[in-house]
Amino acid sequence: EQAAQIIMDIASELFGWDAGYVHLYSESDDQIIRVLTMDTADGQRTPFQPTSFTLNPSPLMRLIMEEGAQLINRDNEALLGLHWVPFGDTTRRSASRMFVPIHAKGAVIGILSIQSYTPGAYSPEDLRLLQTLADHCGDTLQRIEMADALRQAEANYRSIVENATEGIFQTTPDGRFHSANPALARMMGYLTPEELIAGVADLERQTYVEPKKRQELKRVLETEGSVQGFETAQRRRDGSIIWASMNAHVVRDASGAVLYYEGTIQDITQRKSAEEALELSRRLQKALLDNIPDPAWLKDQEGRFLACNQPLAALYGHRPDQIVGKTVLNLVPQVADRLTYEDNEAIRSRKPVVIEAPFEDAQGRVNWFETIKSPIFNEVGAATGTVGISREITERKWVENLLRLQRD
Repeated sequence: EQAAQIIMDIASELFGWDAGYVHLYSESDDQIIRVLTMDTADGQRTPFQPTSFTLNPSPLMRLIMEEGAQLINRDNEALLGLHWVPFGDTTRRSASRMFVPIHAKGAVIGILSIQSYTPGAYSPEDLRLLQTLADHCGDTLQRIEMADALRQAEANYRSIVENATEGIFQTTPDGRFHSANPALARMMGYLTPEELIAGVADLERQTYVEPKKRQELKRVLETEGSVQGFETAQRRRDGSIIWASMNAHVVRDASGAVLYYEGTIQDITQRKSAEEALELSRRLQKALLDNIPDPAWLKDQEGRFLACNQPLAALYGHRPDQIVGKTVLNLVPQVADRLTYEDNEAIRSRKPVVIEAPFEDAQGRVNWFETIKSPIFNEVGAATGTVGISREITERKWVENLLRLQRD
């Protein structure tokens, strides 16, 4: 706007004017970008918002961009048959108008117009001089536009960095922060990025619980160029420990020397805690199953074995690792329907079910088992599978049958 005002001031000194505008043109979007529109009202030149301005170039603007400068007076405007877009004081019309395209590096980047309420105020020589002024200012306007775009891009980038929920960093090879965003500062226990940058002089010793992990990260970055999901324990300002996952890459100068490393970092402490708790649960589960002398197992809602102990594996004639992930249909198809029905009944009723039934093992021996199957619930109370244990009761069954025969 300041540059456009200067152009209009120069045009005023050269020709004088009552109204005019400077608009830029985006070829990629095929749209007009309004910069400055002025008219004379109550004897004062005043910026105005066009009353019916559109982003699409008007037929007159396209004529100027395609055919070049135009001098339009009242005596020839009807020949052009163009629709005028009023601006400023719409109660009176300009009597003499000059329109010239603004060029930069051979391309049209805008339109300059000055207008007078006095008929015949401008001549063809004035039009050529105005075109010279526009061309002289074109490169300057383009540089200003590019600088504005760069500033806007920088502002957008800065906003993204400052408002990101994950840490963003640049670190030097010697172990200092080159830059950091607020999320990273908070993650590491500092109030501001400036505090973090000033407070950490040796990343390897101050922030890495295992300093050798910093050396490993540098080695991977410098040999492979980037790293994804690099996990490491980090020490915060107060000495507490968090787990972090990094995505990073190396930035080099034209000669190939390392300038800095940059990337993002996420606090995955909760995930690591959940993984550790899950691993502990798995170990406890395995320990419990391995110490139960009777066949025992866990299944998911679809009937797949999640875990089992050696007695169950021996009953089926497989190793435990050959059973996990399979269903009874894969292992004992002859009784799969009955066993699946029992599992589904425990899930449906949300109560344990007790079954007494014979079972033929892998060696062809038939024994009786008492089986208890109970539903497993998740944290929201939904049944997600079953846990079961079978106890051989063959001897008890023989005694019961013998007593029955004696009574009979």
